Amino acid sequence: MPVDKLHAAVLERIFGLASLDQALWETPDYATLKACALVYSQWRHPAQAILARHVRIASPEAMAAVRSRECRRMLADHQTLVLDSTLQWGADTYWLLDRFPKLAAFRLEYDPLRGQGDGQAERDDEWLTWDVLRHPSLTNVAKLAVVADLQDPEDTSLLSLPVTHATLGRLPFEHSTSLHKAVFTGCKPTLRDISLDFGTQPVVKPALDNLIEEFQAVAATVEHLHFLNKPNINFLMSLHSKMNAIKMPFFYSCSYPLLPNALAPFNILALAVVNNGTSLVEFALVEPPYLERATDDEHEALVLRYLAAFGSRLDSFNMMGRKFRFRFPREWPARFVKLPEIARFLDRAGARGCDVWCGAEQRFESTAKAMEKRKGKRVAKGGVADDDDDEEASAGPVPTLAQVQQVLRQMTAPGAAGAAARAQLPPPPAPSAALTKGKGKGKGKAVDKGKGKGKAADKGKGKAVAAPSLPEEEEDLAVGSSKGKGKARA
Repeated sequence: MPVDKLHAAVLERIFGLASLDQALWETPDYATLKACALVYSQWRHPAQAILARHVRIASPEAMAAVRSRECRRMLADHQTLVLDSTLQWGADTYWLLDRFPKLAAFRLEYDPLRGQGDGQAERDDEWLTWDVLRHPSLTNVAKLAVVADLQDPEDTSLLSLPVTHATLGRLPFEHSTSLHKAVFTGCKPTLRDISLDFGTQPVVKPALDNLIEEFQAVAATVEHLHFLNKPNINFLMSLHSKMNAIKMPFFYSCSYPLLPNALAPFNILALAVVNNGTSLVEFALVEPPYLERATDDEHEALVLRYLAAFGSRLDSFNMMGRKFRFRFPREWPARFVKLPEIARFLDRAGARGCDVWCGAEQRFESTAKAMEKRKGKRVAKGGVADDDDDEEASAGPVPTLAQVQQVLRQMTAPGAAGAAARAQLPPPPAPSAALTKGKGKGKGKAVDKGKGKGKAADKGKGKAVAAPSLPEEEEDLAVGSSKGKGKARA
């Protein structure tokens, strides 16, 4: 079928999969969708449907464009599910919410001062309060992100939103401390995934104490906790105490940013996870999407620092017999896996039944067979095999005793059948020096290392029992030589 004849629903599905940037907050690739809309006239409506599904307004120019007649007509023909209002005035945010009545996700980034970076700071005429979160368009919102310096409204009652994923930035909220309780306690029945960003601004102690107190409301029900930036140490200490008290029975996964200046809080979080995370099944280190991607050497050096802090706590690691994994953002090359620090960490993790996942494909899994054979050494799937794996794979299979006995019975058959059976018999393994040169203390016993007068005998002292007549091929296997004092050869 020609590409210009594809069904609109198929095109919309393709554009939806190809245009998403899998970042912290999914945003469409506007350049790709714009190019797709200009290829064929049949492609225009599906591409615009994806564009209208996610609306992001992040500049005064974008706000002016969305107010134009043509843009409003296009948005009226499609349904918008995600609205991202970044650094817009409060009146503009309310205008956007009025235009999109059925939102499934809403992200609000707000500051009463706009343009601080370029020296052209402007102040909003009316400081936006978090009462904007009670807008009717947000009645069914499931994902809520608030990265804003809002003010407390007159009505500080709890929010009753069906939020499952909440992202809070610029924590703690200095000017809207009641928002902590409104989100954590109001959305507790459905809230399972929480992302926290403490930002870089100085922390105000009363606001931090309020955040710590209100977070306790969801500590017993939260399932996934993500730190987007360097967390506050006092907050982590309270989390440690809460995990020690109630063990946080539904706390399944935790992620931490791989930052060069966030190692001290990581030690506290690792201590809480290792000692008290009895329900945890995944601990992940992630690269912050808002930072420039580090080089491979810088990334590996940073990973080594974090492993040195986490690996020292594995000796007291107790996962209560559950499957657990450590996750790292990138795959490890072979030279990195062979480093002593990495090998030691993999051995410790494997000895405690913990898997290590690197990137999307590479996995170092701990198995009972590997533990028995290697005493805790690592086994990699998708990684680089060890040298002893190559040696074991190249070596042929060792015949069993039953196979040897069967071949010996077939060898006695006359004619071509016996010759064929003798040709299939593998050569016996060379005896070790310890067996051929060692000496024992027994007398008159058919052993490899004997001392006394009897040689290859079952009974009596100083006498050898004659073996029955056998073919020449079996004679070397069945009859031991009686030459040499205190020695017998099979």
